[in-house]
Amino acid sequence: MRTNIILPLLLCIGFVTLQGAASVEAENLKIVITSFDSSNAAVYLPYHTGLYKKHGLDVELVYIGSSTMALQTLISGQVSVSVGAGGTVIRANLGGADLVMLAGFLQTLPYSLIASTKIKRPEDLKGKTLGVSRFGSASDDAARLLLKALNLQPGRM
Repeated sequence: MRTNIILPLLLCIGFVTLQGAASVEAENLKIVITSFDSSNAAVYLPYHTGLYKKHGLDVELVYIGSSTMALQTLISGQVSVSVGAGGTVIRANLGGADLVMLAGFLQTLPYSLIASTKIKRPEDLKGKTLGVSRFGSASDDAARLLLKALNLQPGRM
């Protein structure tokens, strides 16, 4: 019975919040996105369809191709909101930042390991270089998880 009350309650809170937002002047928001793929569609589609303006938000999208750099920009106060990987938010807070993560869009790491045809087994990766976008980034986290799952250690491949 308790779960039957939660959804209507959340909808009412959301409705009241949106009603209040509609009555104020347009708020300027700079939102950082880190890629133009489906993981950020919930941010850039409302921008391109005018949905933000319809609800009183004057949004400027800023592209920064790295979650790590995007969070640095957010922490510095140059932007209002950043979209990026949850791991980078956690790492920033562990380092002393005071960030709040509102939502997670992905429940998996959207990465694939692409290798030459000479790589047939995990052991074939020994002595090879694995590329990531930036140390401390989501791709770095994903690569380290992959190597751990394959019983390989970064720097000892």
